[in-house]
Amino acid sequence: MLIYNQSKGIKRMKPVLLSQTKLFTLENFFRAAFSTRKRALRSILSLLAATILLLAGCSGSGNSADEQGIQIAVTVPPQAWLVRQIAGDLVKVQTMVDAGSDPHSYEPTPAQMVALAETDIYFTVGIEFEEAWMPKLSNSNRSMKVIPSDTGVQRIVSEHSHADEDGDEHAESEHAEEGTDPHIWYSPKRMAIMAENIGRELIKFDPQNKAVYEANLEKLLAEINQLESETASKLGSVQRKHFVILHPTLGYLAADYGLVQIAVESEGQEPGPEAMAHLIETAKNNGVKAIFYQKGNSIKIVESIAGQIGASQLTEIDSMPEDWPKGLMQAVDGLVEALN
Repeated sequence: MLIYNQSKGIKRMKPVLLSQTKLFTLENFFRAAFSTRKRALRSILSLLAATILLLAGCSGSGNSADEQGIQIAVTVPPQAWLVRQIAGDLVKVQTMVDAGSDPHSYEPTPAQMVALAETDIYFTVGIEFEEAWMPKLSNSNRSMKVIPSDTGVQRIVSEHSHADEDGDEHAESEHAEEGTDPHIWYSPKRMAIMAENIGRELIKFDPQNKAVYEANLEKLLAEINQLESETASKLGSVQRKHFVILHPTLGYLAADYGLVQIAVESEGQEPGPEAMAHLIETAKNNGVKAIFYQKGNSIKIVESIAGQIGASQLTEIDSMPEDWPKGLMQAVDGLVEALN
């Protein structure tokens, strides 16, 4: 090895032994590794401390809404609409039975079950899906508050027969022995009651945002009342009262405004030959010219009935509208057209 010295010029140096080189290299390697490990450990501890502080800050606010919002679960889309109108960005809402799904047979997805583990409040509405699944859903998150949104709602009985045999012009038929009609969201008056129930429970859970909930609830109730007045005005002036519908979704509109719903299905089942013959006779006798069916359903049977009774209007409605005011008024306007 050659090295330059300013006073003596170039000088040949003795070679360094390989063993000395290895020793030098390993010593520096372990020193560097130990230093890197200490820096990494300090970084991990700092990150862990910051995470603990962040979590403590989030949980320290009790029941008030944090950055992610209060986690709310509901059964059907009209409930979700109510919650969002009252709470806005303070909540995150999960709907279990989406529009187009069958609440009689729907089963939660794995993703929904995972989300329920973080849910703060579940608002029920009293449909068949809840009877089958709420015990399991509650067991998946024992800290989740399960609260009925339909407290105080007066229900009507489900139709036992496919047509009103005695000609009674009320949807609250004495034939109903199979339970109550679950479609309470198709009644503005009942939606107002549910809105008040939801608003009251949100205030209890998150009192720090009471003013927000109260202001939004007041605005929401005014909107529902306006829709109720508009519905009463439109349906109060129709010429006929009877209409045929595939699934008995509009029973509450019929009950509230003096109409007669003739449902094709009963308890989710199509009618047999005798019941079908009676339904067609009832529809003909009452001059039915329109048939309603639900979004996503097959309309083969509806087309068959329409041909037999001479109905020229087939109207699709959303049985569980996500945009509730739009869904309600589409059904109301459809009825006005069908009954005039």
